Amino acid sequence: MLGLFQCGIIWLNWYYTGWETAEGKTDLTATLSIRAGSFLTKNDLKLSNPLENICTGIVKHENTVILSSPENEGDWAYLATFGVQTLQEDNLGMAVFYKKKDLIEICNDELSEVVVLKPTDNNITYYSGAAWEHDSSGVKTEADFIEFLNTQLKLLNSGLL
Repeated sequence: MLGLFQCGIIWLNWYYTGWETAEGKTDLTATLSIRAGSFLTKNDLKLSNPLENICTGIVKHENTVILSSPENEGDWAYLATFGVQTLQEDNLGMAVFYKKKDLIEICNDELSEVVVLKPTDNNITYYSGAAWEHDSSGVKTEADFIEFLNTQLKLLNSGLL
């Protein structure tokens, strides 16, 4: 892992070599970056060999709601959860933002809400993020979180993130 801070952006690089999948071995370089003051982390994944898909997701908790982005004209969409998701029983919203063109499917299992994405030219980019009722996001309720999500979606669709 290698980290770098420059111009208000932090980058972390992870290198996975010899990752064995059902489709064979590949190396994965994961670059995570976050801008100062942002609630979203950009996830850039690069594969040495092609894979049919990459999955990401959000842990499932009881008493949470699943949220998805409204139909819009933009390139980006989201899958999110909101509700009590901390040991102190605080409200927390978690989200994955993905490019619509990369989406294969949204599914789940007993532990996770899953976004299945199709890499293009062995690369995939998505964003992950969270807003907690005690942070500076201003998110206290489900309605607040939906407003937060839609604001982030507008920023992504306008190219400002």
